[in-house]
Amino acid sequence: MFVNQSARNPNEIGNAYYYAQNGHAYGPYSLADLRGLLSSGRIDTKVLVAASGDEKWLPLHSLLAVAPYPATNTVHRQDRRPTGSPKGLFSFLDCISGLPPAKSLPWKEIFKKSFAVNSEADAEAVLLSGNSGQSVPWVFSRVLVGGLLSMVSLLWALETFENLKLIPGFFFVGCVTVPVATLIFLMELCSASQLNGYRVAKAVVVGGLLSIIFTLVLNDLPVVSSFTFTPMLAGPVEETAKLAAAMFIARNWTRTRHVQDGLVLSASVGAGFAMIETAGYIFESFLLIHDSGVALDWYGAVGTLSLRAIMSPFAHVLWAAVVVGSLWYSNRGSSKQIKGLCSHVFLRIFIFIVGLHAIWNSPFLLPFTDSFTAVFGKFAIIGASGWYVLLQLNNVDTHDAQQGDQL
Repeated sequence: MFVNQSARNPNEIGNAYYYAQNGHAYGPYSLADLRGLLSSGRIDTKVLVAASGDEKWLPLHSLLAVAPYPATNTVHRQDRRPTGSPKGLFSFLDCISGLPPAKSLPWKEIFKKSFAVNSEADAEAVLLSGNSGQSVPWVFSRVLVGGLLSMVSLLWALETFENLKLIPGFFFVGCVTVPVATLIFLMELCSASQLNGYRVAKAVVVGGLLSIIFTLVLNDLPVVSSFTFTPMLAGPVEETAKLAAAMFIARNWTRTRHVQDGLVLSASVGAGFAMIETAGYIFESFLLIHDSGVALDWYGAVGTLSLRAIMSPFAHVLWAAVVVGSLWYSNRGSSKQIKGLCSHVFLRIFIFIVGLHAIWNSPFLLPFTDSFTAVFGKFAIIGASGWYVLLQLNNVDTHDAQQGDQL
């Protein structure tokens, strides 16, 4: 017995079909919708389908064998750029990544949804795998606001009751709020991902720890330690460590090989890495060790925490997502992770992200007289460049389905 998970009103489409998966029936979908789901990898040709009102279930390949397939021509390829998205400031990245142009985020819908009244069931669905249809991210805003309010409450309690035991809790909430909110934003954006809440949590905890350990191991290798230390070396070392951690965690996850799975998995690893690293920087800022003793620098620690929180969505979570997402893109149709490491697309994107990371840590600034604009302008350009490539990768799984007006 299949349980119907309705996607659209059957009256809105012509020939309505349902497909069965894991004991559930999903639909109704048009024939173009099914082709889009097949192209994105969410279903295969062996999945059972049935027309609306028909109790006879047949493999999808049987239906496609007799159904006409729309012609593919040059005009269709030219439509890969979303309507209303002319070449923008970052369109030069299309040549670097070798991917179709990115589609801009629906900021107006995100803003409206974030301030709308939403049910807890809708929020819980974000942590479930295999959500059908594109969702407008909004749960991340609840996490972000909740974390900020928790920090304000802890700060008030600390000043009111002068209980120093609250300080670690304040720093803990500060370390996790923005990385987790950024991760949930990507989970909502990558609605076709099959990663559930358990796997995401595992990737955050285990992946974050492994990526830190791999980083320490790589830094101790003679080929790395022989160089004079510079923060720019963190680019190739840390991105390689996060990539290795993500590949290790997903080595047996055979059903999470699509691009959006890679984006969510690696964003989880990047979030875990960012939390642990931020905690270390706060510790260094808070405890000032002198020959005469140890001093506590509260304002220095809060400043470090604030700066890293603001930059978090444009750094480790983003970089890890793009690197591993590009590997999953290169591995499409293959169960061997290592195969995509030699792909020209992966290598170009990996070198690009390593370069962004290195420039981020470098002393180079934009040529402005205003120091604030010079510093944060550099970070803004680096962050926007990384997000553009991430949106390119995110659209790979859903582009064909969008042509069928489904996702």
